[in-house]
Amino acid sequence: HCSSRHRLPHFGYNPQIPERVCEICKEQLELRDLMERATWKVCRVRDFIAGNLTPYFVTNVDTYEDRAVRLTKLTLSSIKRVPLLGAQATIAVETLEVLRKYGLTGLYGLILRKEFMAAAELLMKVAGINNQNWPISVHELTAAI
Repeated sequence: HCSSRHRLPHFGYNPQIPERVCEICKEQLELRDLMERATWKVCRVRDFIAGNLTPYFVTNVDTYEDRAVRLTKLTLSSIKRVPLLGAQATIAVETLEVLRKYGLTGLYGLILRKEFMAAAELLMKVAGINNQNWPISVHELTAAI
């Protein structure tokens, strides 16, 4: 095999990933693709002249869910641009953004991250560790726990 690559969906390979092929095979595959496109164009012209041209099908149907996702993205990006957004509003926007992107799993991760940070800060206060002595070794942190 050479460094040439070609998509091979007709052989059962992933249509999105080009596979390595030799130069001879690459030329034959390109000729096959060219003939396929030419045949397709001839058939389209024939159907147009006969008056029964089938319109191209649309694969991306715009559903209400798609519209809602776009509206949510637009709303969140607009709210983020407001200059004097308060702390509570910022937290609410951040939470909605995480929920939109990652679902409930992402929201749980955000909550746990903040809880872990609060626990670490509490541990620093209880153990008498100030910011100049931080970070400490794992053994000192274990002893503080």
